[in-house]
Formats: sequence, structure tokens, C-alpha cells
Amino acid sequence: GDIAAFEANLERADTAYTSEYIGLHTDNTYWTQPAGLQILHCQHRDGTGGENILVDGLALANDMSEEHPEAYHILSTVPLPAEYREDEGGRKKNHFANLDFTFKHDPVTGHLMQIRFNVRLGT
Repeated sequence: GDIAAFEANLERADTAYTSEYIGLHTDNTYWTQPAGLQILHCQHRDGTGGENILVDGLALANDMSEEHPEAYHILSTVPLPAEYREDEGGRKKNHFANLDFTFKHDPVTGHLMQIRFNVRLGT
């Protein structure tokens, strides 16, 4: 795929362009097919913030399905909206929207194939 370079830019609507704490999330929930693999490389860092926290989503999903099966079922069967909007000069520059499940299962095997989670459902 493509390589995307970006720098801190507070004028963008996307928190990825800031050093602001984003919280736990998966990227691109507003796309029908989010990025499967992302590799981030910092060539130069002059500032504060930008800390990361990682979670084992598969372990979380397994624990939730056992400990809270009703909630897991809801998150597997009720689609949630996700949207990203970015305006420039009063005009729509980027607009992506999607409706999908938090825990997405393969329709044939029933196996968990994707986790989609972002508390910032719309910007």
C-alpha cells in the first residue's frame, strides 16, 4: 500500500495529527475496510506527549464473551456508526462514514475476524 507521512497539525480534525491523548481505539473505524497493518516510524521528535498504550483485543474479546455474554452479543450484532469529517475553508475536504459491528465475525465460520472500537464515533 501507500506510505503516508504526516506531521503535527492542529488545524486537522484528526487527533492523530496532535500530541493529544487519544485513548484506546482501533484506527479507521469510519472506513468500510480499515488498515490491516500500520507501521509507525518517528524520524524526529521534538516535543512532549504522544504516549501509547496497547491492548490485546483478542484476549479482551474472549474475556468479554465469557464474563459478559449479553454485552458481547450486542456488540457483535448491533452496528455502530463511525464518521470522520474534515472541512477546509467552509467546504467538505474529507468525509468518511461507516456502520459496522464492534466485534465482527466471519459469516461462514463464526470466528472473530475484526475488532472495531473508537469512542470518537464522529468528529
